[in-house]
Amino acid sequence: MVASALAAKSLGVVSLRSGSKYQFAGLFEDDKSILVSGGGTEAKLVLNDDGTLGETSSNKYLTVGDKGAIVLSSKPQKGFSVDGQYLEYDGKQEFAVCPDNKLSFGEDICSGSLGISLRVMSQKDAPEFKPGDSETPSTTTCTTKAAATTTTKTEPTKPAEPKAPSAQTAANVEPGKKFGIIAIASGSQVQNAAIKQVDSHPHVFSVGGNEGNDLTLSFQDDKTSLVDSNGRGVNLDSNTGEVGSVAPFGRAPATTGFSIADGELTFDNSKDFYACPSGNGYSLSHKECVGGTGIGLKVIYA
Repeated sequence: MVASALAAKSLGVVSLRSGSKYQFAGLFEDDKSILVSGGGTEAKLVLNDDGTLGETSSNKYLTVGDKGAIVLSSKPQKGFSVDGQYLEYDGKQEFAVCPDNKLSFGEDICSGSLGISLRVMSQKDAPEFKPGDSETPSTTTCTTKAAATTTTKTEPTKPAEPKAPSAQTAANVEPGKKFGIIAIASGSQVQNAAIKQVDSHPHVFSVGGNEGNDLTLSFQDDKTSLVDSNGRGVNLDSNTGEVGSVAPFGRAPATTGFSIADGELTFDNSKDFYACPSGNGYSLSHKECVGGTGIGLKVIYA
């Protein structure tokens, strides 16, 4: 009975295409198509054991048409699988994205399409996806529980005393090697959201959203401070906790204390970060905030 109840996997997926806006981008849905890098509601994928792939926000299946268009449908289609941490269809990793951000299989569906890979960042046991099942709307319940859990967790949290990176975490750092980061907060609306750099507020990075470009970072030679793709240091404001780029003028140094542990970005040996409500989106902070969601920062190498 247990095996039949959990005969599927919920997937956390991001796209990979080095040098493009689709690098480390999340997947979204608009009730008809799957979109890459925003434009709809965050896609929540469930891979059934029979190779069908469901999307719980729309309550539909992903299907591939004759010409490669990927559309959401009430009718299931087999052929999806995960191999070596990558999503496949028909045993192939030949996904692409059109200029309108729509996901396709193969690059012949539209002019100007760009080939991408779909990296599976997380897999968790889940009930089999069936449109109309009473279990499917449980996403809303999970979100509510996650919010409550976050509130309980953050109440006693206090900023940790600065510590030097341990030998184990320092060993995970390779100066100059570029990587992106995504939010990990199971059951929340920022789960698998890419951390972004927005021109209008470079001093603080965004958690998800449709503005800006996905953040690319690398460690400096000291193995404890970071720079962005433009060579600007990363600053963690000791007063507000906000994480962003250092001021474009002056000589403010990059903040030291960053490292990687268990595949996640840390600061002063702590994995605790927060997605703080800001305007219509969320900003990245290392300190608690009103209405904030506790997150981890998963490191993704291209």
